[in-house]
Amino acid sequence: MRAGGADDVMAIAAHDEDVKDRFLSRYPGGMPLVIETSATEWGLRQSFAVAAMQGRITLTGGGALDLSGWDIVMRELEIHGSRASHHQEEALALIAAGEIDLKPTITHRFPLDQAPAAFTQLTGPDAKDIGRVIIECSPAADRQGDAA
Repeated sequence: MRAGGADDVMAIAAHDEDVKDRFLSRYPGGMPLVIETSATEWGLRQSFAVAAMQGRITLTGGGALDLSGWDIVMRELEIHGSRASHHQEEALALIAAGEIDLKPTITHRFPLDQAPAAFTQLTGPDAKDIGRVIIECSPAADRQGDAA
């Protein structure tokens, strides 16, 4: 997202889209650092596909990956796992101080009684170009899944 400081943004047409060819046509050598935050098998595949030779990949989770140790060794990749939860207090303080603004990343809001619809939005076939989905737990939350 450019508002968050990204130099370049590549829109994804649909969940599970293979972006490797499109990405590598723009960045032929691949990326020296990839931070994968979707924690999905799709995200893992894309991360390894676009990482440069001797690249570093940071993972926040995910499922199975069709990759062998030789795939990692031959490309001399560094792979790191990050739970990031140990920085939660620091992140919340930065958000509270206005140093980080997450509002532009919120695309949908749902009242608590529509939580199943929120999860459908996140995981269903229409889950494309979706940002953060907020489930509002206060009784005053009366929005019906409208955009932020």
